[in-house]
Formats: sequence, C-alpha cells, structure tokens
Amino acid sequence: MTKKDFLPLWIFTTLFQTGGALSYTVFAPLGEKVLPIWLVGVLIGVASLIQLVLDIPAGIALDRYGYVRFLRITTSIFFVAVLVLLLPFQGWTYLLMLALTSFGWLFFDPGVQAYMLSSSPQAFAGKYMGITDMAKSLGTVFAVILFTFVLGLVPFAMGIVFASIFFAAFLALLFVKKEKSRDAAAEKKIPSHHYRVRRKPLGHLFRTLKRLNPVSTTLLLLGFASATFYAVIWFVIPLTIVHQVYGISEAWGLAVFDFAVVVLGGVLGKLADTYRKKLLVLLGLILFAVLGALLGFSPGIWFIVIGFLATSGEELAGVALWAWLNNLDKEHAEDGFIAGIMTFASDLGWAVGPALAGLLYGRIGPALAIAIGAVPLFLTLVVYIVIAFHIPFVGVGQNSSASLGKPHFAKHKH
Repeated sequence: MTKKDFLPLWIFTTLFQTGGALSYTVFAPLGEKVLPIWLVGVLIGVASLIQLVLDIPAGIALDRYGYVRFLRITTSIFFVAVLVLLLPFQGWTYLLMLALTSFGWLFFDPGVQAYMLSSSPQAFAGKYMGITDMAKSLGTVFAVILFTFVLGLVPFAMGIVFASIFFAAFLALLFVKKEKSRDAAAEKKIPSHHYRVRRKPLGHLFRTLKRLNPVSTTLLLLGFASATFYAVIWFVIPLTIVHQVYGISEAWGLAVFDFAVVVLGGVLGKLADTYRKKLLVLLGLILFAVLGALLGFSPGIWFIVIGFLATSGEELAGVALWAWLNNLDKEHAEDGFIAGIMTFASDLGWAVGPALAGLLYGRIGPALAIAIGAVPLFLTLVVYIVIAFHIPFVGVGQNSSASLGKPHFAKHKH
C-alpha cells in the first residue's frame, strides 16, 4: 500500500483522537461538579480497567474479524457515549458516559496499530508509523485548542460538539481500504494455533513476548510507564487550568506533548528506518525519563520547553521500537493480538495514573504529583538497559530482519 492509501485512516485517526482526547480532558472538571475529586480519579482509573480486562481478547477479535470492521464498531460506541451528555447532567449520566467511553476506546489503538503493522511496507515502517503518531497527536492538539471553548459550554452543547466529531470520523472510515491480506493471513493460521490461543492464552502471551525480546518487553513497559505519566498530566493540568493554579502557560503546555509529535514525528520515523534502533531507543528513554521528572518543577515557559523535549524522547523510543518490532516479524498473522498486549499495558497505566493523581493532587500538589508519575519511566529505562545490553539478540539495523534465524511465528501497540 502507498502513502495515499493510508490517508483516510490518518484522517480518521486525527478526528477520533480529537473527540476522544477532548472528552477525556473534560472528565475531571465535569466529575468535580457531581462527585468528590478523589472519587473521580478512582472512577476514571476503573474505566481504564474495563479496557484492561478486554484488551487481549479484543486483539484476538481484531485478527479474526478484521481491523476496519472493529474500528467502525468502536467509533459507533463512542458516538453513543457522548450522546449521553444530551441527557440532564447528573451523577448517573456522568458514570454512564464514563463506562461507554471505556468500551469506545477498546478497539481504537490496537485496531490502528494492527492495521499499520499488517499493511505498512517494511522499508517505510518507521516513517508510516511516525505519520500515524503525528495524526493521533494532531487530534490531541486540536482537542486542547478546543478545550477552553468546550469547558465554557453546558453538557448538552458539549455532547453536540463531541457527536459531530465522531460522526465525521465514521465518515472517514468509509474510505479506508480493507487491511492487507486479511484472508491470506487467516489461512496461514493452523487449527492448533487457534486452540492454543484459546486454551493457553498466558503461555502463548509469554512465548510471544520472549520471541520478540528485547523489543516486546520494552514496549510493554514503555506503554505502561508513558500512560501512567500522561494520565497524571491529563488529570492534573485541566484542574490547574480550571482553578488557575499556574496560568495560561500550562494550558498551552497540555498541547505541547502532542505538538512535539506533530512537528517531529515524520523526522523521527525516518531516523528509525535509517539508524541503529537499539541506540535510538536508549537515547529516547533517557530524554523521556529525565525531563519527565523535571517537568513537575518547571512552571511557565520551561514547562512547554521541557514537555516538548520529553515527548520527543518518548516518540523517538516508541517509533524505533515499533519499527524494530515490524522487522522482527515476517508473517504478521497476529498483529491484533500483539497490539492488544501492548494496549493492555498502556491501559494499565491509564488506570493507575488517574487514581494516583486523584489521591496525590490534593495532598502534595500538582508539581510533586507529576514528578511521582515519572518514576515508572526510570524503571523502564533501567530494564531496557539490562535486557538490551546483556541478552544476545540480532536485528537492530535498517535491514535487521534479513539476519533473523527463525521468525516462524505470527506477530504483531505508545
């Protein structure tokens, strides 16, 4: 498939992420109106737990029934979720919207990631995945731009805005081509393979992670760590904006994380296709961990500068890892399953982060809450150094997949 063939998917990704990020951003301010703030944090975390439980089954369903089909389903669920805001806003309507959006997110990340893994030409995997990240981040930037406007609306008007965005996203999906070789990939799967996935999912999961190490373990940890960190950010900063704790700089700072990906995603994707992925991941993780820890103590313009650089490090590590993972797999018959594994780790972070932020925000303040949220980033860095530099492995260069000995399994998400 050419770049032109992916354009409808990238448009869909931007629109869906705009609506999804916008709804996520207003969860804390809306919840604060009807519930205690600590309970809001716990409930947002519980909503992510719903996704957590279903992520791996969702990945298997994606492989079996098709990525585009489930992207349409998940968009429809989110559309219904935001229509709940058209009802009188009370505690139960808030909880209903929260629950439905957790299902609405379920197939989005793994569906897009699996589609890209199965359809991207190997020579341009890093570039195309970088553009996909750019599309998603552009949606988040749009969401932040709309945030201050939407925050002044009554819930009914919010629902109209959100529903319009998801309706446009669904229209874009109608132009997305069916994923590459879906039927052919299905034919490669022998019956015993499906039996093993159904009857021994944990064993199959660990075999898959072991086969794709050190990339798979690092992606798993990075997904959890980055989601925890950003969940704290997206819980704390909207509250500081509402209560004017810091000022307008942090409002723009909420957009800077994804603006960095919009600006640098394509460049970093090309780097991932060209230079040694092992070293690019190391550099990216160092930048992300160190600068993420400093972010909580950097108000004003420094918040924006450090946030931009920290996210650049995360994007560098993430794109390099996904391009590396693409090289490690030859058959691509389980892209949905592997995307589901990675999304599972990410959703665990999105469950832990809001609960952690809700407990810490009122006790130690926003700065220390953000700093504590960065602790998992250092743990990811340490684990990567241990497994990437002490376990023998091959295939870190541009043509690394050519030297792999036995890529005999099918494979497959920040």
